[in-house]
Amino acid sequence: GFAYYGLNQVDIALEDFTKAIELAPLNENALLNRGNIYLERKEFDKAFNDYLAAYQINNTHLDVIANLVYIYTLRKDFQKADELCDELLKFSSYYKWGIKAKINIQFDQKKYNKAISVINSFLYSYPDDSEMLNYKGFCYLILNELDLAETFFKRSLNRDPVYAFPVNNLGYIEYLKKEYNKALTLINESLTLD
Repeated sequence: GFAYYGLNQVDIALEDFTKAIELAPLNENALLNRGNIYLERKEFDKAFNDYLAAYQINNTHLDVIANLVYIYTLRKDFQKADELCDELLKFSSYYKWGIKAKINIQFDQKKYNKAISVINSFLYSYPDDSEMLNYKGFCYLILNELDLAETFFKRSLNRDPVYAFPVNNLGYIEYLKKEYNKALTLINESLTLD
């Protein structure tokens, strides 16, 4: 199934993963892989069922937990998504995907100060992480603290000068200040970068 998936013969891969699950219902990798196909097809209930079954077999499989977090977030079950994020971060407290998922859960609930707290815990160990500095700037942008937002976007760019998101975000700040020429320059620069 995995080989057929690699050849982009997804229907055959799905059949093989299903057959593998029929032959060995406790095959967590077949459940994960079939769930991934369902997720790509936006068949979220089927994907959720496969991920949940895989999780019940092995509740330490990081990819399974990450996919469950994603689906719980789509379902707006933020409490369950947040609990699983915490579980994910027990295995690796600086697992960046888990940190980003936790931040996005806070964003979805408009809990920007909580998101800043999560970001700060990561930045404590990795103070120069450009992506997290950009996230922190974005939180301050949403909270309308433009000077702080600008500071963190610039710190992010100092760390990674070709990172498009903070450039775009700085353009948005200029737009809010009604500095439209500066805004256009920065936004066009971000499009050139990405």
